[in-house]
Amino acid sequence: MSAKIQAALGILMVVGFLVLSIRTSRQRADLLGNGVCVSGVVKDSYYLKSTWKTKVALLYEGRIYENDGVASEKYKIGDSIRVKILPNDPDGLILISDSEDAICE
Repeated sequence: MSAKIQAALGILMVVGFLVLSIRTSRQRADLLGNGVCVSGVVKDSYYLKSTWKTKVALLYEGRIYENDGVASEKYKIGDSIRVKILPNDPDGLILISDSEDAICE
């Protein structure tokens, strides 16, 4: 592969990561400002790249959603937790309200 192609691919990767980072930051701000807190049940929790990835099942307006979130602590399968969701996108990004980030208090 030529040096020009490698450089172009590298630039595309950096731009992609920046766009994703900005999008996630905006979604988090939207959740903090406009989200609603609901109860959820932990379906899975595993450690990956220095954070706890947590799959949560939640009930919102009569429907069950399964969402993935990041937690600062490990939860056991079956634990009840509070999460913040966007009412217009309940199967989108969630924020987990845990001991370090009590967003639902």
